[in-house]
Amino acid sequence: MHEKIDYWFTPENKFKIAFLYDVILSKSDKTIREFLLVSLSHILKNCSRWLQSSTKPQIDPDKESQDPFVAFKKHTQQMIKKNEEFFNQLIADSYIQTKCEIKLEDARSTSLEKESVSAIITSPPYVTSYEYADIHQLTSYWYEYITDLKEFRKNFIGTFYSLNQSTDVESPLAQRIINKLKNKDSRTAKEVANYFNDMNSVLQEMHRVLKSEGYVCLVVGNTTMLNVKIKSAEVLADYLESLNFSIVQTIKRKIPYKLIPTIRDKIKIKYYR
Repeated sequence: MHEKIDYWFTPENKFKIAFLYDVILSKSDKTIREFLLVSLSHILKNCSRWLQSSTKPQIDPDKESQDPFVAFKKHTQQMIKKNEEFFNQLIADSYIQTKCEIKLEDARSTSLEKESVSAIITSPPYVTSYEYADIHQLTSYWYEYITDLKEFRKNFIGTFYSLNQSTDVESPLAQRIINKLKNKDSRTAKEVANYFNDMNSVLQEMHRVLKSEGYVCLVVGNTTMLNVKIKSAEVLADYLESLNFSIVQTIKRKIPYKLIPTIRDKIKIKYYR
């Protein structure tokens, strides 16, 4: 068990979660085992000392953590109910026999064959929202995905901890944004540059695997950092057009509330190759 677990959990809750984890792993049915692991992962933050209102990893000294047994039972029941509703809908729509294959791969370089995909629908990571490795570290430690968070961080899109510390990007618009950030904070400039360079790699991979008449639908959020507007949607649109995609439709909507940052313009862009 990783030493960080002692940092985030009280001894009582650590014992209860360890008990639940061992019981789940003892299940012989792989489907049931994975279903319960998802439920346990979901409750970890509520049962820890993690400051609930923050996307940054920090202790809340006044927090009354939830009881893992109670939280796990409640959330598992909710998952069972929602899964039943989902499968009933699949049956009603005659999709229950439709094949689905889940692959865990790096979107920047996949094993998918060239021109093998008809449509790509995705909401990629938002620039500077938070470090995904940090925000999911509780599950990573409990499920023993990682031993070194610092090394784990390097694998994620748009992270400051990437080995690439360059602030050069291919999009002129993105470069102007990064240059403005460099005048205010070099770390933030590197984060944004890494994000745009990584997303450019993702979009190139989309172009490779997409069929000639295929579609890409992206949900992208713009934001502001250090009073500099980070026009992610426009930059990604530039990258896509440079790959000979054509914009079919752009839909803009405002989100009335969002936790850190509070308000974003969210742009869904549909592209035709």
